[in-house]
Amino acid sequence: MKAVAAGRQRKLQRNVHLLAGVLLLGYVYAPAPSRVQELVRFLVFPLLVATGVAMWQAPRIRRLRKSAGSRLHTRSRARSLFGRSTADTASTARRAAALSRVSSFEDQAPTPSPLRRQHPPPARA
Repeated sequence: MKAVAAGRQRKLQRNVHLLAGVLLLGYVYAPAPSRVQELVRFLVFPLLVATGVAMWQAPRIRRLRKSAGSRLHTRSRARSLFGRSTADTASTARRAAALSRVSSFEDQAPTPSPLRRQHPPPARA
């Protein structure tokens, strides 16, 4: 499927939103048969809400799609090259390093923190 240019997408969303708004106004101010009422309730109103939110949050949605696409592309490329993703390899390496630090800390005696001053106990009067 071919990607739609941003300007064309905005025009299309705006026109669908305006058309759905006009249909909703007709529903509110003119009596309509029950089939039209169902159409407005279950198709036109959700479409109106969806296009409104899409136009309102368009920059955020575009950024999320772009970052998700680049992450998917990077992961699939890493899997095809190395058999597993670089994120999996990095997290495994981090876990191994953390475990080695924990085991080395268990062998050492506790030392006072250099950031905290060691004050003598207060004198009793």
